[in-house]
Amino acid sequence: ASIAKGLGIPRKYLELYDVFKRADSEIQAILTKKREIGSITKGMANMAGVKDANLGKVMSPAPLKGHKVLIDSGVIACKGVGTGIAYLVNKVEDLNNFPDRAILIARHISPKFVTAMNKAAAIVTDVGSATGYMASLARDFHVPTILNTKTATKLITSGMEITVDAFNGNVYEGRVDEVIELGQKRENLFKNTHVFKILEEA
Repeated sequence: ASIAKGLGIPRKYLELYDVFKRADSEIQAILTKKREIGSITKGMANMAGVKDANLGKVMSPAPLKGHKVLIDSGVIACKGVGTGIAYLVNKVEDLNNFPDRAILIARHISPKFVTAMNKAAAIVTDVGSATGYMASLARDFHVPTILNTKTATKLITSGMEITVDAFNGNVYEGRVDEVIELGQKRENLFKNTHVFKILEEA
């Protein structure tokens, strides 16, 4: 409720926000379980209750071959896939001109990033912790986020098209349709779940 109040959410929606937070926690737990199953089975997707054999390939943390990997390390704060033009944020004022569906690249994390989270396709930073306040905000907004990469601002420049795979912790140069497609399949795993129905009602 304190986060909700900080974001200016009206009192009448606080109870709904609490339901959302509980549902989000369940989603993160499900995603983690899917990742662990995929890492162990290396493609045996049926063990995760998924009949599409191709989906198992995404669950391996190894980068896809044939695509340039810019970053393959860091801490995943919010799972998902995002693609778009990179936009470096060096100071708070840079957020005023943040383009729609761009990928926010920064050295440090900041709660002030919340002003751009409704536009961001993903967030990648040099430093940061998945337990911090900004990481919590990223999960609230469901923005794929990789923190503590150490080299994001050195390897990625504004205007570069990149694909962020925040399921496996990889950032690719250019648009990688295979990652985007498989990321969408991961999201679709929830469409018939109880958690998804709660979110849909919310």
